[in-house]
Amino acid sequence: MSDGNRRQPRRSLVSVWLGQTAHPLVALSVVLALEAAALGGLVWWAGWRGILHALSIENAEWFALCAGGQIVAYFGYTLAFRDVAAVDEGVKLDLAASFGIVSIGFAPIFSAHTGGGFSIDAVTLREAGMSRRRAFRRVLALSALEYAVLAPAVAVCGLLLFLHVGGKASGDIALPWLAVIPGAAVAVWLTSPAHAAWSRTPRNAGWVRRCFAHAVAALTVLRNLVVGSERQGTAFLGAALYWLGDMVTLWAALRVFDVRLSIPVLVLAYGTGWALTRRSLPFGGPGVVEILLAWVLTWFHVPFAPAAAGVVAYRLFNFWLALVPAAIVIPFAKRLQRKLVRAAATT
Repeated sequence: MSDGNRRQPRRSLVSVWLGQTAHPLVALSVVLALEAAALGGLVWWAGWRGILHALSIENAEWFALCAGGQIVAYFGYTLAFRDVAAVDEGVKLDLAASFGIVSIGFAPIFSAHTGGGFSIDAVTLREAGMSRRRAFRRVLALSALEYAVLAPAVAVCGLLLFLHVGGKASGDIALPWLAVIPGAAVAVWLTSPAHAAWSRTPRNAGWVRRCFAHAVAALTVLRNLVVGSERQGTAFLGAALYWLGDMVTLWAALRVFDVRLSIPVLVLAYGTGWALTRRSLPFGGPGVVEILLAWVLTWFHVPFAPAAAGVVAYRLFNFWLALVPAAIVIPFAKRLQRKLVRAAATT
Protein backbone atom coordinates (compact mmCIF):
# COMPACT_ATOMS: atom_id res chain seq x y z
CA MET A 1 0.00 0.00 0.00
CA SER A 2 1.42 3.37 -0.94
CA ASP A 3 -0.39 5.77 1.36
CA GLY A 4 1.33 9.02 2.14
CA ASN A 5 -0.18 9.44 5.58
CA ARG A 6 1.89 6.88 7.45
CA ARG A 7 2.99 8.19 10.80
CA GLN A 8 3.68 7.05 14.28
CA PRO A 9 0.66 7.84 16.47
CA ARG A 10 1.40 10.69 18.87
CA ARG A 11 -1.59 10.17 21.11
CA SER A 12 -2.82 7.09 22.89
CA LEU A 13 -5.33 5.09 20.92
CA VAL A 14 -8.04 5.75 23.51
CA SER A 15 -7.47 9.50 23.08
CA VAL A 16 -7.71 9.08 19.32
CA TRP A 17 -11.02 7.26 19.70
CA LEU A 18 -12.44 9.79 22.14
CA GLY A 19 -11.17 12.60 19.94
CA GLN A 20 -13.81 11.76 17.34
CA THR A 21 -16.27 13.69 19.48
CA ALA A 22 -15.59 17.30 20.39
CA HIS A 23 -17.15 16.88 23.84
CA PRO A 24 -17.27 13.12 24.51
CA LEU A 25 -18.74 13.33 28.01
CA VAL A 26 -21.47 15.72 26.90
CA ALA A 27 -22.24 13.58 23.86
CA LEU A 28 -22.30 10.43 25.98
CA SER A 29 -24.63 12.08 28.49
CA VAL A 30 -27.02 13.04 25.69
CA VAL A 31 -26.88 9.54 24.21
CA LEU A 32 -27.55 7.83 27.52
CA ALA A 33 -30.33 10.30 28.34
CA LEU A 34 -32.06 9.62 25.03
CA GLU A 35 -31.66 5.89 25.44
CA ALA A 36 -32.90 5.97 29.03
CA ALA A 37 -35.88 8.14 28.07
CA ALA A 38 -36.89 5.78 25.27
CA LEU A 39 -36.49 2.70 27.42
CA GLY A 40 -38.32 4.35 30.31
CA GLY A 41 -41.22 5.27 28.05
CA LEU A 42 -41.46 1.75 26.65
CA VAL A 43 -41.22 0.23 30.12
CA TRP A 44 -44.01 2.53 31.33
CA TRP A 45 -46.15 1.53 28.37
CA ALA A 46 -45.44 -2.18 28.76
CA GLY A 47 -45.97 -2.11 32.52
CA TRP A 48 -43.39 -2.45 35.26
CA ARG A 49 -44.96 -5.55 36.74
CA GLY A 50 -44.78 -7.52 33.52
CA ILE A 51 -41.15 -6.63 32.98
CA LEU A 52 -40.15 -7.42 36.57
CA HIS A 53 -41.92 -10.76 36.28
CA ALA A 54 -40.06 -11.45 33.04
CA LEU A 55 -36.75 -11.00 34.87
CA SER A 56 -37.44 -14.12 36.94
CA ILE A 57 -35.07 -17.07 36.88
CA GLU A 58 -37.43 -19.09 34.69
CA ASN A 59 -36.50 -16.87 31.75
CA ALA A 60 -32.76 -17.21 32.30
CA GLU A 61 -32.41 -19.44 29.23
CA TRP A 62 -33.86 -16.74 26.98
CA PHE A 63 -31.52 -14.11 28.37
CA ALA A 64 -28.60 -16.50 27.93
CA LEU A 65 -29.66 -16.86 24.30
CA CYS A 66 -29.75 -13.07 24.00
CA ALA A 67 -26.15 -12.89 25.20
CA GLY A 68 -25.14 -15.77 22.95
CA GLY A 69 -26.63 -13.99 19.97
CA GLN A 70 -24.48 -10.96 20.67
CA ILE A 71 -21.36 -13.12 20.92
CA VAL A 72 -22.12 -14.54 17.47
CA ALA A 73 -22.81 -11.02 16.16
CA TYR A 74 -19.49 -9.69 17.44
CA PHE A 75 -17.57 -12.61 16.00
CA GLY A 76 -19.27 -12.21 12.63
CA TYR A 77 -18.61 -8.48 12.47
CA THR A 78 -14.98 -9.10 13.41
CA LEU A 79 -14.59 -11.39 10.38
CA ALA A 80 -16.25 -8.83 8.12
CA PHE A 81 -14.16 -5.93 9.37
CA ARG A 82 -10.88 -7.86 9.10
CA ASP A 83 -11.48 -8.84 5.47
CA VAL A 84 -12.73 -5.41 4.37
CA ALA A 85 -9.64 -3.82 5.94
CA ALA A 86 -7.27 -6.28 4.25
CA VAL A 87 -8.59 -6.56 0.68
CA ASP A 88 -6.90 -4.61 -2.14
CA GLU A 89 -3.53 -4.35 -0.39
CA GLY A 90 -5.12 -2.90 2.68
CA VAL A 91 -4.29 -3.29 6.36
CA LYS A 92 -3.89 -6.86 7.55
CA LEU A 93 -5.00 -7.29 11.15
CA ASP A 94 -5.41 -10.45 13.18
CA LEU A 95 -8.71 -11.49 14.73
CA ALA A 96 -7.82 -10.13 18.18
CA ALA A 97 -7.04 -6.64 16.84
CA SER A 98 -10.14 -6.67 14.63
CA PHE A 99 -12.29 -7.73 17.58
CA GLY A 100 -10.92 -4.88 19.66
CA ILE A 101 -11.75 -2.29 17.01
CA VAL A 102 -15.23 -3.73 16.50
CA SER A 103 -15.92 -3.76 20.26
CA ILE A 104 -14.93 -0.12 20.64
CA GLY A 105 -17.06 0.90 17.68
CA PHE A 106 -20.16 -0.66 19.22
CA ALA A 107 -19.68 0.93 22.66
CA PRO A 108 -21.91 3.95 23.36
CA ILE A 109 -19.08 6.00 24.86
CA PHE A 110 -16.98 5.78 21.67
CA SER A 111 -19.79 5.80 19.10
CA ALA A 112 -21.19 9.07 20.52
CA HIS A 113 -20.48 10.74 17.20
CA THR A 114 -22.52 11.70 14.15
CA GLY A 115 -20.65 9.00 12.23
CA GLY A 116 -21.48 6.35 14.83
CA GLY A 117 -19.15 3.39 15.16
CA PHE A 118 -17.90 3.90 11.62
CA SER A 119 -15.96 6.94 12.81
CA ILE A 120 -13.96 4.58 15.05
CA ASP A 121 -13.29 2.26 12.11
CA ALA A 122 -12.07 5.11 9.93
CA VAL A 123 -9.74 6.71 12.46
CA THR A 124 -8.30 3.33 13.50
CA LEU A 125 -7.55 2.40 9.89
CA ARG A 126 -5.78 5.74 9.53
CA GLU A 127 -3.70 4.90 12.59
CA ALA A 128 -2.76 1.71 10.75
CA GLY A 129 -1.39 3.68 7.81
CA MET A 130 -4.34 4.25 5.48
CA SER A 131 -4.92 7.63 3.92
CA ARG A 132 -8.05 9.50 4.92
CA ARG A 133 -9.71 8.77 1.57
CA ARG A 134 -8.95 5.04 1.58
CA ALA A 135 -10.10 4.67 5.18
CA PHE A 136 -13.33 6.50 4.38
CA ARG A 137 -13.97 4.25 1.40
CA ARG A 138 -13.34 1.13 3.49
CA VAL A 139 -15.95 2.33 5.95
CA LEU A 140 -18.42 2.85 3.11
CA ALA A 141 -17.59 -0.64 1.85
CA LEU A 142 -18.27 -2.10 5.29
CA SER A 143 -21.66 -0.40 5.34
CA ALA A 144 -22.42 -1.66 1.83
CA LEU A 145 -21.42 -5.16 2.89
CA GLU A 146 -23.97 -5.09 5.71
CA TYR A 147 -26.79 -4.26 3.31
CA ALA A 148 -25.48 -6.61 0.61
CA VAL A 149 -26.15 -9.46 3.04
CA LEU A 150 -29.23 -8.18 4.88
CA ALA A 151 -31.27 -6.75 2.00
CA PRO A 152 -31.56 -9.97 -0.07
CA ALA A 153 -32.63 -11.95 3.01
CA VAL A 154 -35.27 -9.36 3.87
CA ALA A 155 -36.43 -9.25 0.24
CA VAL A 156 -36.93 -13.04 0.14
CA CYS A 157 -38.81 -13.03 3.46
CA GLY A 158 -40.92 -10.08 2.32
CA LEU A 159 -41.89 -11.94 -0.85
CA LEU A 160 -42.80 -15.04 1.15
CA LEU A 161 -45.03 -12.99 3.46
CA PHE A 162 -46.64 -11.25 0.49
CA LEU A 163 -47.48 -14.74 -0.80
CA HIS A 164 -48.80 -15.67 2.67
CA VAL A 165 -46.00 -18.12 3.42
CA GLY A 166 -45.07 -18.01 7.11
CA GLY A 167 -47.43 -15.11 7.75
CA LYS A 168 -48.82 -12.10 5.92
CA ALA A 169 -47.51 -8.69 4.98
CA SER A 170 -48.92 -6.00 2.75
CA GLY A 171 -47.23 -5.15 -0.51
CA ASP A 172 -46.20 -1.67 0.57
CA ILE A 173 -44.13 -3.23 3.41
CA ALA A 174 -42.79 -6.34 1.69
CA LEU A 175 -42.29 -5.53 -1.99
CA PRO A 176 -40.03 -2.42 -1.84
CA TRP A 177 -37.24 -4.70 -0.66
CA LEU A 178 -37.23 -6.34 -4.11
CA ALA A 179 -35.41 -3.23 -5.31
CA VAL A 180 -32.28 -5.08 -4.16
CA ILE A 181 -32.36 -7.03 -7.46
CA PRO A 182 -31.91 -4.08 -9.86
CA GLY A 183 -29.68 -2.46 -7.23
CA ALA A 184 -27.31 -5.43 -7.32
CA ALA A 185 -27.28 -5.37 -11.12
CA VAL A 186 -26.36 -1.68 -11.12
CA ALA A 187 -23.60 -2.31 -8.57
CA VAL A 188 -22.09 -5.06 -10.73
CA TRP A 189 -22.20 -2.80 -13.79
CA LEU A 190 -20.65 0.18 -11.99
CA THR A 191 -17.78 -1.86 -10.62
CA SER A 192 -16.85 -3.66 -13.83
CA PRO A 193 -13.21 -3.19 -14.95
CA ALA A 194 -14.43 -1.12 -17.88
CA HIS A 195 -15.65 1.54 -15.44
CA ALA A 196 -12.60 1.60 -13.16
CA ALA A 197 -12.01 5.27 -13.90
CA TRP A 198 -15.31 6.18 -12.25
CA SER A 199 -13.83 5.58 -8.80
CA ARG A 200 -11.18 8.25 -9.36
CA THR A 201 -11.74 11.83 -8.27
CA PRO A 202 -10.15 14.41 -10.58
CA ARG A 203 -8.83 17.65 -9.18
CA ASN A 204 -11.43 20.30 -8.49
CA ALA A 205 -14.22 17.71 -8.73
CA GLY A 206 -17.55 18.82 -7.33
CA TRP A 207 -19.15 17.17 -4.32
CA VAL A 208 -21.54 15.14 -6.48
CA ARG A 209 -18.65 13.72 -8.49
CA ARG A 210 -16.72 12.97 -5.30
CA CYS A 211 -19.68 11.21 -3.68
CA PHE A 212 -20.21 9.14 -6.82
CA ALA A 213 -16.53 8.17 -6.94
CA HIS A 214 -16.55 7.17 -3.24
CA ALA A 215 -19.66 5.03 -3.75
CA VAL A 216 -18.19 3.25 -6.78
CA ALA A 217 -14.90 2.69 -4.94
CA ALA A 218 -16.73 1.21 -1.94
CA LEU A 219 -18.73 -1.13 -4.16
CA THR A 220 -15.52 -2.10 -5.94
CA VAL A 221 -14.12 -3.22 -2.60
CA LEU A 222 -17.11 -5.56 -2.25
CA ARG A 223 -16.55 -6.90 -5.75
CA ASN A 224 -12.91 -7.59 -4.94
CA LEU A 225 -13.93 -9.39 -1.77
CA VAL A 226 -15.61 -11.91 -4.05
CA VAL A 227 -13.22 -12.16 -6.99
CA GLY A 228 -9.85 -11.06 -5.63
CA SER A 229 -9.68 -11.86 -1.93
CA GLU A 230 -7.54 -14.58 -0.37
CA ARG A 231 -10.51 -15.45 1.86
CA GLN A 232 -13.34 -15.37 -0.66
CA GLY A 233 -16.71 -15.13 1.01
CA THR A 234 -15.43 -14.84 4.59
CA ALA A 235 -16.50 -11.21 4.86
CA PHE A 236 -19.99 -12.07 3.63
CA LEU A 237 -20.16 -15.00 6.03
CA GLY A 238 -19.13 -12.65 8.83
CA ALA A 239 -21.83 -10.15 7.94
CA ALA A 240 -24.40 -12.97 7.82
CA LEU A 241 -23.31 -14.17 11.28
CA TYR A 242 -23.59 -10.62 12.58
CA TRP A 243 -27.18 -10.26 11.39
CA LEU A 244 -28.09 -13.78 12.50
CA GLY A 245 -26.73 -13.22 16.00
CA ASP A 246 -28.50 -9.92 16.43
CA MET A 247 -31.80 -11.33 15.15
CA VAL A 248 -31.51 -14.22 17.57
CA THR A 249 -31.10 -11.67 20.37
CA LEU A 250 -34.30 -9.88 19.30
CA TRP A 251 -36.20 -13.16 18.88
CA ALA A 252 -35.18 -14.44 22.32
CA ALA A 253 -35.98 -11.09 23.97
CA LEU A 254 -39.47 -11.16 22.45
CA ARG A 255 -40.00 -14.76 23.55
CA VAL A 256 -39.53 -13.64 27.16
CA PHE A 257 -42.80 -11.74 26.74
CA ASP A 258 -44.55 -14.57 24.85
CA VAL A 259 -44.18 -12.95 21.43
CA ARG A 260 -43.75 -15.66 18.82
CA LEU A 261 -42.69 -14.71 15.31
CA SER A 262 -42.10 -16.85 12.27
CA ILE A 263 -38.69 -16.50 10.64
CA PRO A 264 -39.99 -14.46 7.66
CA VAL A 265 -41.83 -12.05 9.97
CA LEU A 266 -38.80 -11.71 12.25
CA VAL A 267 -36.45 -10.96 9.35
CA LEU A 268 -38.78 -8.48 7.65
CA ALA A 269 -39.64 -6.68 10.91
CA TYR A 270 -35.99 -6.55 11.93
CA GLY A 271 -34.81 -5.28 8.55
CA THR A 272 -37.52 -2.62 8.43
CA GLY A 273 -37.00 -1.54 12.03
CA TRP A 274 -33.28 -1.16 11.48
CA ALA A 275 -33.68 1.35 8.64
CA LEU A 276 -29.99 2.10 9.24
CA THR A 277 -27.51 -0.26 10.85
CA ARG A 278 -26.46 0.46 14.43
CA ARG A 279 -22.82 1.01 13.42
CA SER A 280 -23.80 3.66 10.88
CA LEU A 281 -26.45 5.38 13.00
CA PRO A 282 -25.31 8.58 14.70
CA PHE A 283 -24.63 7.82 18.38
CA GLY A 284 -25.79 4.22 17.87
CA GLY A 285 -29.42 5.23 17.32
CA PRO A 286 -30.52 5.90 20.93
CA GLY A 287 -34.26 6.28 21.30
CA VAL A 288 -35.03 6.02 17.58
CA VAL A 289 -34.34 2.30 17.27
CA GLU A 290 -36.53 1.36 20.25
CA ILE A 291 -39.56 3.29 19.06
CA LEU A 292 -39.23 2.22 15.43
CA LEU A 293 -38.72 -1.47 16.18
CA ALA A 294 -41.68 -1.60 18.57
CA TRP A 295 -43.84 0.27 16.07
CA VAL A 296 -42.87 -2.02 13.17
CA LEU A 297 -43.72 -5.10 15.23
CA THR A 298 -47.30 -3.83 15.58
CA TRP A 299 -47.61 -4.03 11.78
CA PHE A 300 -47.43 -7.80 12.21
CA HIS A 301 -50.23 -7.89 14.80
CA VAL A 302 -47.98 -7.87 17.86
CA PRO A 303 -49.60 -5.80 20.65
CA PHE A 304 -47.55 -2.73 21.44
CA ALA A 305 -47.04 -3.51 25.14
CA PRO A 306 -45.23 -6.86 24.69
CA ALA A 307 -43.46 -5.51 21.60
CA ALA A 308 -42.16 -2.58 23.63
CA ALA A 309 -41.10 -4.83 26.50
CA GLY A 310 -39.27 -7.17 24.14
CA VAL A 311 -37.46 -4.30 22.46
CA VAL A 312 -36.39 -3.00 25.89
CA ALA A 313 -34.86 -6.40 26.70
CA TYR A 314 -33.24 -6.57 23.26
CA ARG A 315 -31.59 -3.17 23.60
CA LEU A 316 -30.21 -4.06 27.02
CA PHE A 317 -28.06 -6.61 25.20
CA ASN A 318 -27.67 -4.84 21.85
CA PHE A 319 -26.81 -1.38 23.21
CA TRP A 320 -25.91 -1.41 26.90
CA LEU A 321 -24.07 -4.73 27.00
CA ALA A 322 -21.66 -3.31 24.38
CA LEU A 323 -19.95 -1.48 27.23
CA VAL A 324 -18.60 -4.80 28.58
CA PRO A 325 -16.38 -5.89 25.65
CA ALA A 326 -15.23 -2.29 25.21
CA ALA A 327 -14.19 -2.17 28.86
CA ILE A 328 -12.25 -5.41 28.33
CA VAL A 329 -10.46 -3.99 25.27
CA ILE A 330 -9.41 -0.62 26.72
CA PRO A 331 -6.64 -2.01 29.00
CA PHE A 332 -5.08 -3.59 25.89
CA ALA A 333 -5.24 -0.39 23.83
CA LYS A 334 -1.44 0.05 23.87
CA ARG A 335 -0.93 -3.47 22.58
CA LEU A 336 -3.49 -2.84 19.84
CA GLN A 337 -1.76 0.41 18.99
CA ARG A 338 1.54 -1.40 18.54
CA LYS A 339 -0.16 -3.82 16.16
CA LEU A 340 -1.50 -0.91 14.14
CA VAL A 341 1.96 0.63 13.96
CA ARG A 342 3.44 -2.66 12.76
CA ALA A 343 0.67 -2.99 10.18
CA ALA A 344 1.49 0.51 8.92
CA ALA A 345 5.17 -0.34 8.71
CA THR A 346 4.66 -3.51 6.68
CA THR A 347 2.01 -2.36 4.18
